[in-house]
Amino acid sequence: MEYVFTLFAILAWLFFFNKRRKKGIGALAASVAVKADPKLVSQAKQLLPLLINKYLPLLDDNALFCVRDEIVTITMGGYRSETLSRILKEKYNLPDNIATPLARHASSYLMSKYKQFKYEQMGIYRYKWSHGHNGRNGCQHGFLSGKIFEYKNPPVVDTENTRANPGEVVPCTCVAIPLFD
Repeated sequence: MEYVFTLFAILAWLFFFNKRRKKGIGALAASVAVKADPKLVSQAKQLLPLLINKYLPLLDDNALFCVRDEIVTITMGGYRSETLSRILKEKYNLPDNIATPLARHASSYLMSKYKQFKYEQMGIYRYKWSHGHNGRNGCQHGFLSGKIFEYKNPPVVDTENTRANPGEVVPCTCVAIPLFD
């Protein structure tokens, strides 16, 4: 089963994160990414303002919704966080120390929600937590690695009793390995 997930992860990377190429898989990525489910986009638009307010607490509502829509469009369009960061810096004049972490967190959060949404559509409701051993600083979720959870009942991930699935909190690099029952 882990081989199936590995194949799925590779295909997801090719389809959603390899946008720079305009032929072959890249062109296919453009056609797939545009077809984001309206229910998922609606859910993302409801939850993103809370995340954005952590980075930009002084934004008025109009600017907040513009930034939110930009983040959803770019991320669901298949672009990486680096592209989102560059666009936030250029279009909204955000400094690098705000645009980069906001882009990383927002794209990680949206991709986590996207995977959850797609897995639940396929009837997959449980996952095994896998710690992202990639050397990035800050992810303290190694104690959850290998444990099994349900998407609807995520574990407590910090001392503040925050419940979240992999990739939903800063700076989580963990992933959810779907369990096929």
